[in-house]
Amino acid sequence: MSSRRVSRADVDVLILVLAFVVILAGAELFTNGIEWFGRKLQLAEGAVGSVLAAVGTALPETMIPIIAILSGSGSAASHGIGVGAILGAPFMLATLAMFVTGVAVLAVMGRRDRRDDMLVDTGVLAHDMRFFALAYAVAITAAFLPPEPAWPKWIVAVGLLGLYGWYVKGHFEDDPDVDVEDLAPLRFNRLDPTTPNTDDAVPRLRIVNLQVLTALGLIVV
Repeated sequence: MSSRRVSRADVDVLILVLAFVVILAGAELFTNGIEWFGRKLQLAEGAVGSVLAAVGTALPETMIPIIAILSGSGSAASHGIGVGAILGAPFMLATLAMFVTGVAVLAVMGRRDRRDDMLVDTGVLAHDMRFFALAYAVAITAAFLPPEPAWPKWIVAVGLLGLYGWYVKGHFEDDPDVDVEDLAPLRFNRLDPTTPNTDDAVPRLRIVNLQVLTALGLIVV
């Protein structure tokens, strides 16, 4: 009986599948941990979800253009990959991610312990959409600027950073509105012998930080 030789393509597929599983595990741990992190620091829902969670979950698509631009020795192909990843990620989130979210909502509707409606903070959603529309329009416009002179792009970059700072400031100024009862138990709480391993247990901040950092490591690496 002859054994089939493992090809490079098979190895690449296996690595891709394993990386996908690791990212999913990291995303689940990060979401659970960052919710508790926001609760421990008494942060508003928008600050936790739209700022802290968004920064962590956006790291994979953020690292792709950075690595492509820095490791490509300034080639046109590397810059094309970087720009494509930056401008293409929001389109993917607005299409594929929305589809996956909708499928997930429909999948859990049949469970008896679930509600048939989603509790959405429309104020946070409207705040996010306004800033996204403005910032993304500016970013797309900047992509069509000529390579020279470079100073208009620097102005756009500084303006986008200032806009994001304004956006973050608005979320962190909101009042906290998350109760412990609304949060799932911290996954790493069972590692802490000083805290009871129950659903209503409040974990210590150091355990929350450990889970968040571990999740970030899984997502980035």
